[in-house]
Amino acid sequence: MGTEISAYRGSTGSASLVSKTNPFPVGGNCAYTGITTATTTVVKSGAGILHAIVVNATAAGTITVYDNTAASSTKIATLKASIAEGVYSYMGLAFSTGLTVVTAGASDVTVLYN
Repeated sequence: MGTEISAYRGSTGSASLVSKTNPFPVGGNCAYTGITTATTTVVKSGAGILHAIVVNATAAGTITVYDNTAASSTKIATLKASIAEGVYSYMGLAFSTGLTVVTAGASDVTVLYN
């Protein structure tokens, strides 16, 4: 099997290649929301696609992601407290109700989505 696969790039319907040099092809039309406090953030209401969560500095507390417009119901992911800086890719994970992120500490994160 090769090192590249076709991946959905966003609302334009175009594709990009996933490879060792381009592991996160979220495209130029990707929206983002920055979070820097301990809070509950409704990133998006309605259906969409979660591309990645970028931890810009070691997380001060847990980061929990929900498919909802509130901090309840269907949990998508939990990133543990003290998780290191980096890009945590969800490569086109669909959500249907909304996208809500809860930061338990004053963590510096960026959510990439459509």
